[in-house]
Amino acid sequence: MKKAMLLLVLTITSSMAVSAQDFASRFMMDFNKDTTIHCQTISPKMMERLVDMHREKNGRTEARQLIAKLKSARIIQGADKPKYFLHAEKMLKHNRQRFIPLHQSTAHGNNQIFVRRKEDCIIELIMLNKDSATGTFTIVNLTGDMDDDFIRILSGNK
Repeated sequence: MKKAMLLLVLTITSSMAVSAQDFASRFMMDFNKDTTIHCQTISPKMMERLVDMHREKNGRTEARQLIAKLKSARIIQGADKPKYFLHAEKMLKHNRQRFIPLHQSTAHGNNQIFVRRKEDCIIELIMLNKDSATGTFTIVNLTGDMDDDFIRILSGNK
């Protein structure tokens, strides 16, 4: 009985650890009862459909190259409450050995971009946006095997 209970506890805790792997999951755990903010996960199949639609309209394969490097995409949106942006910044500062600004210029202001690298590979990209004009707060969290070329294509730089 004790072994069965221990196995059950280990299974539950390991499944909770798996579900809290990315920044968006950790952020939402802190606001799980808050109904003014929500997280949308874009599945790989949905991303594939978007690429196909984009290719049909534009005949370009850059979008397919971008999507192929992604494992997940999560978008958190809510009202522009200062606590959301401050909490996200606090999480990033608390994990500054893990998340670094993409460029020094992206570490401040209402639009911030941070990455988590493993050697030369970007395994997580976090974009924070606080738009006071529209009253919205947004986090875009991408995970995958991205590189600097991915960032260049994503930003529209040639």
